[in-house]
Amino acid sequence: MKKSVIFLFSFILFIFGGANITNAEAQNYVNDQAHILSAADEKELNNKLSEVAEAIDKSDGKNAGVQYAILTVNSTNGASIEDFAKNQFNEKGIGDKLKNRGVLFVIAVSDHEYRIQLGDGWENSQYVNESNIEDYVFTDSITDSLRSESYTQPINLLTNNMIGLIGTEVNLPDNLQPFGQAQTQQIEQDQKKQAEFNQKATAVAKVAIPTLIIGGLGTVGFIGIKQRRRKKLIQYVTNLFNLEYAFDEDKEKLEVQDTELAEAFVDSKMEPTKENINKFFKAYQQNSKNYNQAVKNGKIEHPKRYNKKQIILDMTSRTNGYYYNSWAGDWWTTMLLYNLISDHYYTPTYAASIAPQVDSSSNSNDDWSNFGGGGFSSGGGASGSW
Repeated sequence: MKKSVIFLFSFILFIFGGANITNAEAQNYVNDQAHILSAADEKELNNKLSEVAEAIDKSDGKNAGVQYAILTVNSTNGASIEDFAKNQFNEKGIGDKLKNRGVLFVIAVSDHEYRIQLGDGWENSQYVNESNIEDYVFTDSITDSLRSESYTQPINLLTNNMIGLIGTEVNLPDNLQPFGQAQTQQIEQDQKKQAEFNQKATAVAKVAIPTLIIGGLGTVGFIGIKQRRRKKLIQYVTNLFNLEYAFDEDKEKLEVQDTELAEAFVDSKMEPTKENINKFFKAYQQNSKNYNQAVKNGKIEHPKRYNKKQIILDMTSRTNGYYYNSWAGDWWTTMLLYNLISDHYYTPTYAASIAPQVDSSSNSNDDWSNFGGGGFSSGGGASGSW
């Protein structure tokens, strides 16, 4: 009797348990339609994402329902990367209906765009959100590699970064836990620094704001006039930049618009002369080179809270004009440079070499089957470009 029961129990395990194992092995998380990954790279990513699917929910100790998929395409054929990713996500039902923690990474090679699409289950997540994806997942080193038409390295790095971010919310398998621990620690350190900065800024504001209010009462009536004057001055300086650098290839390489240069120039309080225009542009050009060199040397991974171009514009305006010797200017520049060179941005593991391109041979399973868990995305996520 006991043998019969044991045999029956074993048979049930074989039928139902075996089916689960088969499905897990058959699951394909990577669909390389653009053929930018080698078969080996695709297999490695699939193995890693299969482990992510084993993550445990911190609240109930059950499977967290995380499903992370990767899709590479040549182009979205005119659709926005946001609409394309959302449609692909919902068509496949990535994730499940219960916890809805699907994640889809789409890269459109010819369009030079990529996106992380999130299932609605991440909507109230403290860590897995648009802001943190932009700050901690999309890095300058990824952008640099993509611009060099190297795809394996940035896709792997982005995947590791995203797994780390997921690991702040769920318990990853043992060998993936270091990703989540490192990301959690980094975010907590950044939040602490931001809180300390806010506290100091509040203390300064308590003293500075009343003074500014008292001193500014007499100038309220002139605000509208000043704004109009500023607008005219920006237009005038824009025209000067346009005339001076209309066919300058170096300016085109910097990917900065005349209006952006003009606004920063006006902020510098410099006299709008041809000489000062040239001085300002040369300073911007040098600051841009210094910044890019710092990235290349691994000193900066990415400007987490600032736009790279805006950093360079702000630094240039504050080192070439009125604010340079003022307390406010020195304070701003010091804080800015501190953020750029501090451990917050230092990346000793920054890859010095660019990964070689792979050939077009790929093992991609174009069926991209076995999702269909019913996951849904209303549009949450973050986009990037190169």
